Amino acid sequence: MRKFLFVSKLVGTIVLFLALIMTVGIAEEEALAELLIAVPDGVTEIDLRMALGDDVLAVEDAWMLNTDVSVILRQLPEIGGYELVLLDLRDLLVLSRTPIPHVRYYWHPQGWDDSVFYMLFPPKGSDMSDPAFSYIKAVVEQDGTVDAGSSAPGRTTVMPGGKVTIREADDGSLYAVNLDNGEEELLIQGVAGYGGEYSYEAYLGYVPCRDDAGYNAGEDGEPLSTPPFPLDEDSFHDYWPFFYREFYVYKPLDEYRFVYTAKGWEWGAGFGIYDLQTHTDHRITGSGYFYGARGNTLYGSFLTANADTYESSPLPKTVRQQFGEINAMEDGRVDYDISPDGRLLALTGMQSRYGDADDHTVTITDIQTGKVIQAYDIRNPFASEYRVTFYDNTRFMLFFQPEEFGSAYIYLFDAEE
Repeated sequence: MRKFLFVSKLVGTIVLFLALIMTVGIAEEEALAELLIAVPDGVTEIDLRMALGDDVLAVEDAWMLNTDVSVILRQLPEIGGYELVLLDLRDLLVLSRTPIPHVRYYWHPQGWDDSVFYMLFPPKGSDMSDPAFSYIKAVVEQDGTVDAGSSAPGRTTVMPGGKVTIREADDGSLYAVNLDNGEEELLIQGVAGYGGEYSYEAYLGYVPCRDDAGYNAGEDGEPLSTPPFPLDEDSFHDYWPFFYREFYVYKPLDEYRFVYTAKGWEWGAGFGIYDLQTHTDHRITGSGYFYGARGNTLYGSFLTANADTYESSPLPKTVRQQFGEINAMEDGRVDYDISPDGRLLALTGMQSRYGDADDHTVTITDIQTGKVIQAYDIRNPFASEYRVTFYDNTRFMLFFQPEEFGSAYIYLFDAEE
């Protein structure tokens, strides 16, 4: 079986070489030099064309369900929507293909609930600003069971225990809704205009934190000696983009506490934890983006915070710079992931963005020290790097999207080797 796969892959590569040579019209020897794939020692390369044939050209994304099985997201150009393909990477055996028609997809609605992988798809024609909006939810169990028949609310989060839900309002505010009697309580005041209406009253009701960029902080995130808040009404409307704030629930921590993120007009506005039991807003920071949680540690653009004590620590300069590239308004996509134990940061896309010899296909950085501990370079003219994800504390996957006439690839790494 493995000999057959090797021969098939070799034949497929030669066909791709010849097709590209005829297309671009360059000399054969120059083309072959350009089209050679270079992979570092110790890295496993998997050409998904060997399992999916021409269907590989519609593959959009991939993740590892476990050490042996990958979840592959493929467009369904014939009927619209997507399908989830479960692929055993040991022998390139397709385990299942589950269609999810009549949905649209964007890059971030996926994650883990313990060991269960899930994805959220907005239905076609749906209005995500509608309070009743719901995602179509696809769930993949570790045994390979796929369920794409459930739904998940888009703008509400039910807290553990099922007594309270958190509602994200049109004006950017967060409300707690008592599910027994329907009563609502304002938790955090937002300042986001709905339909072009930006409320001065909402602005006055907003409670800024120490380093709230646009309120109490300068461009470098340091507090100003004379805070500009509050301004008079005319000045507020003149400069309203600086004061725009939307709040979103990231996830519950327990029955009473949840992590939330804040969004400015075109920038991150920090994150925090709200405690329903004490009615306390623990705003960690008002500056930068939120990059996730591992264990009881929260990761932001400039700092990490302990979810139990709310104490924060600054990130090393290298890590701050790498996080900054993820949301930088530059050409090209930069993707990242944090290892389950919170020790390592994987970053990819920098080489495609800048084409600099100092940039690598993927880098692994120690988050505590800021030291780059591994750097890998892959040359693959048939695909481009798109997604990096850890599937344990040191092993991670890099997914390459297909180029025209190319293929999709998965690369498996171990940062300890």
